[in-house]
Amino acid sequence: MNRHNSYEGLLMKGSIEIEVVGIKKGSNGRSCSEHEVCGKSLEINPILVCEYSIILSGKKRTPRTLEEAVVVKTVVDGAPTCKVGYLKGDYKDLFKTMHGRLIQVTEIHEEGRFAHKCCGWLKAIVIK
Repeated sequence: MNRHNSYEGLLMKGSIEIEVVGIKKGSNGRSCSEHEVCGKSLEINPILVCEYSIILSGKKRTPRTLEEAVVVKTVVDGAPTCKVGYLKGDYKDLFKTMHGRLIQVTEIHEEGRFAHKCCGWLKAIVIK
């Protein structure tokens, strides 16, 4: 069974954990009039929404390209608000499937090697 099929099965059962990266970064729309860095306002248990998107991506000194992504936003009064991060690229096969899905934050990681590499990350479960 390949990775994509196992994720699909778990999504159908509603029992998949996912990782969201970039929560400590304020670039690419991850700041607003209320927050310098929207992801830094996160706590355990809030509900977030995933939105499939095409973004302009690229590292320093490399050409910027368009690529698929899943933007993760907070939900206030039933509407998406602050962009807090992106679904980790390991889930690329599920990007379109994740559009509109709700997730709940279970862990927030701002320290450690992986957190430093990806500018903070969180773990969440898909709830709908």
